[in-house]
Formats: sequence, structure tokens, C-alpha cells
Amino acid sequence: MKTSIQTAVCIGLAALLASCGGGGGGGGGSTPAPVTYTVGGTVTGLAAAKSLVLSNNGGNPITVNANGAFSFSTALTSGANYAVSVSTQPTGMDCSVVNASGTVTANVSNVTVTCFKSPAFAYVVNYLDNTISTFAVNTTTGMLTSVGTAVPTGQGPGSFTIDPAGKFAYTANDGSNSVSTFSINAATGMLTSVGATGTGPAPFSIAVDPTGKFAFVANSSNNTILTYTISATTGVLTGVALMATGRLPSAIAVDPASKFVYVVNGDDNSVSAYVINSATGVLTSVGAVVATGKTPASVSIDPKGKFVYVTNPGDNTISAYTINATNGALTSVGAAVSAGQYPNSATVDPAGRFVYVTNGSSKSVSTYSINATTGALTSVGDAVAAGNFPSSVAVDPTGRFAYVTNYRDNNVLIYTINPTTGVLTSTGSAVATGLRPGTVVILPAQ
Repeated sequence: MKTSIQTAVCIGLAALLASCGGGGGGGGGSTPAPVTYTVGGTVTGLAAAKSLVLSNNGGNPITVNANGAFSFSTALTSGANYAVSVSTQPTGMDCSVVNASGTVTANVSNVTVTCFKSPAFAYVVNYLDNTISTFAVNTTTGMLTSVGTAVPTGQGPGSFTIDPAGKFAYTANDGSNSVSTFSINAATGMLTSVGATGTGPAPFSIAVDPTGKFAFVANSSNNTILTYTISATTGVLTGVALMATGRLPSAIAVDPASKFVYVVNGDDNSVSAYVINSATGVLTSVGAVVATGKTPASVSIDPKGKFVYVTNPGDNTISAYTINATNGALTSVGAAVSAGQYPNSATVDPAGRFVYVTNGSSKSVSTYSINATTGALTSVGDAVAAGNFPSSVAVDPTGRFAYVTNYRDNNVLIYTINPTTGVLTSTGSAVATGLRPGTVVILPAQ
């Protein structure tokens, strides 16, 4: 027989077990809620009064009506996969997704959706027949369709550029020592000649600054850069200043902030840096030139203005540099990276993640990933086959397609871009150009 004390203890234990969900063979403890995370990012380029629909893993649709941040309403458990896609494109626009997929281990906020008006246009300068070919770009498939007839330029157009507003285009004509100016029809992409402006001897390269106020021309035979102002109304160039460079300045580029100009000097194996006077366009040398590989031929800058890349056909390498944001000075990232034979042109994709290099003698295109912190390049896979002496490469503004001109085949090859790895895959499409195509440039519809 239990004592009163024993009875009280048993009753107390039974109550305690009941409150914890235990006792008497009852159920176990409560299960903690799973950890979940959100998936989202940013939309840019969406025009006013336009909207698009995004999906995650084929469901959970959200309608986006303005540029800015977005987030899907359904959170995912840790370890789950996500895949963001555009399920409905805006009318008259085309949007692509970067950092679209992955595995959730924390809140995801780096999905980037970039929108452009469609169609876009592509331009190719043809060195031997002194013309520019115009193509409409299908922003869904990447395919090119010829628009009108080729437009005449000066003699030996080797470089082509477009002002930031997409209103005017320019060719540097090294055979006639001139720059040809064209107005661009925003609806059709067609070019109309505005006239020609004199340069120094053998102008190899031309670049327009991102403000659209100035143009810079590298004159290879007298080792100078000419600065021009640009008429906002007509696009006509007016020369304002001359600056000395190294020997055989073969390519020129302006940083995205319109602060600095970089020129590679083919006979000096160097790159020169200059500061732009924002009021006049006059250049001031940053200081001593910086060494490159042998016979540098092209210079390109990443979209954030942090890194510079130079191709060196003389030793089949690519040199990488960081940009001092204050004074524009370059610092070598390290040893040059190997390329194919005769790397003559390079471009950085619009997101600043990959560099593509044409290798003229090995008939290929090499792909490199960019270290976002250091700017260092890492080869991505094997070089892909191109045509006979590829001379220029451009990436469309959505970052989904690459276009390569083949100087001795008189055509453009089209490639798709893997959004995760940057690897190129040929579409099998070759589009005819004029004779000896050089620079190819892609223009989003305005």
C-alpha cells in the first residue's frame, strides 16, 4: 500500500510527463520547423508601363512592373534547388536572367534580370570593300538577318563604334586617314552618311566616351591620339587636341565612367593611360607606360571599370590589369595567361563575368572567367572552333549570344553562351558579310 507521499509523487510525475508529451507510451517530442530561405534579385532595363512575369522552378509566378528588387513569395527549404526564368516577356522587349539557378543555403538575392528593347542590330565593317553591313538581331534566337545594302565608308575601315545614345556611328578608315560619321535609324538600324573628318595618318582605332561628348582616335603612323568633340545634334566631329602615345598605337578604349583612356602600343609592347578632362576632352598622361606582352593588338575594359585586358599576338597571351579608380593607373594582375595562336581581339561580356578572345591563326575562340575581386583570368574549357582567321568577337547585350567575324571567310558565326559557365556552343549558322570583315558591334534597339 502506497503512502500519501508516494501517491503525491506519482501524481506529480504523471502531470509532468503529460505536459512534455511523454508518459504512459504516449507520442514523442515536437518536430522543429524546417529552415527556409527566399529567392529574389533585381530587374533592370524594364521600360515604363511594361511588365514581365517571372517563375521559380516553373511555378510561383510573380508579375514585375518596374525596375528594382523582386522576391518570390514561396520560400524554399535549405538544400532545395531554384531555377528562375522569364515566363512572359514584356511586349516589344526581351529579358534574360543571370545567376538564374543554384542550391539554396541562404537567402538568394543575386538573380539579375536584364531587359532590352527588341529587335537589336549588328554592324560589321568590311575592310577590303570599304563598307558596313547591317543586320537585325533576333534577341530570342540570336540569328542575324541582313538589313538593306552595305553602306560605303572611307578606305580601309578597321574600327567601328557607336555613341552611347545609339544615334551615331563612326568608322576609323586607316586607308584614307579619316573618320566616317553616320546617323542611325532607330527603327530600322540603317546608317546614313553624315560626312567624313580628317585624322592623323593610319587611324587604327576609334572610341567614344560613355557621355557621348568626345571621340578619341589612335593614329598608328605618327604615334598620336586625336580628341574630338561630338555634336549632339549631327554627330559631326571637331578636333580639339593631340596627345603623344607610344609607338604604333593600335587600339583604344574608354572606361565606363568616362574618366580614363587606355591605348596599346604595338611596337613598344606597352599600354598608355590618360585622364580625360570632363569639360574639354583633353587628355593628360597618367605617367609611365605599363608593360604588356609582345605586339599588343587590342584593349578591353570590364563593365564596372575595374579591370583592363590586352591581347598580345606576339607571344599568344592575354595581360590583365587592375585600374586605380582615383588616377587611372594600371597594375598588372600577374603573369599573362596563355591564349591560342595570334590572339587579336577580346571582349568582356555585359555582366563582367567572362572574357572572349579570338585566335586568328588557330581559328578558334577562347573563354576565360573573371575573378570578380582580382580580375585574374581562368581558362574555361577548350577553345571552340571558329572560321578562317577570326578577327573580332562581340556579345549581345543580354549575354546569351556571341558573334565572331572571320576575316578570310567573309562571314559571321553565331554562338550561344552557357549562362553559368560562359562556354560557347556554335549554332551552326554562318551569315555572309562584305569582304574581309573586321569589327562587329551589337546595338540594342533604342
